[in-house]
Amino acid sequence: MRNKLAGLALVGAITLSPMIANAQTATTPTATTEMATMPKMELMGTKLVPKAFGSATIDPSGTGKWKIHVEARGLPQPSTLKGKPVRSVYLLWVMADAHMKNMAVITMKAGAKPGVFVADATVSLAAVHGLSITADLKAGQKMPTMPMVTVLETAMAK
Repeated sequence: MRNKLAGLALVGAITLSPMIANAQTATTPTATTEMATMPKMELMGTKLVPKAFGSATIDPSGTGKWKIHVEARGLPQPSTLKGKPVRSVYLLWVMADAHMKNMAVITMKAGAKPGVFVADATVSLAAVHGLSITADLKAGQKMPTMPMVTVLETAMAK
């Protein structure tokens, strides 16, 4: 199952920048001023919800910490997505590597307008490799609900 997750994560995960992956040392992770210039990232809808889109900003917030803001638009209520089991929440997975071995999970909250979901949090990870939003059963899950229903994935902004 972990191999299947790793393969699925690899499809949606991207390397943000060599400076992000390499700015942290194995013994003493530190945030540098170079990392503060990370570009805004786009979130692209998957085949399941191709009209969905969003953006993410990730800023260093101390040693091994990242402040993350995500806004997603064009998402239906999770319970209306096809498939079993019926989903009730969107979760943002922040991956430190391409294999989902080290990640943080943030619950997306409904915004002021229909179809808008937002997340604001600070996570403790050595680096940020990619983001993925999935429809899941409940907040606080440690792994995505299977079969995984990915609705948005990161791509570098142009």
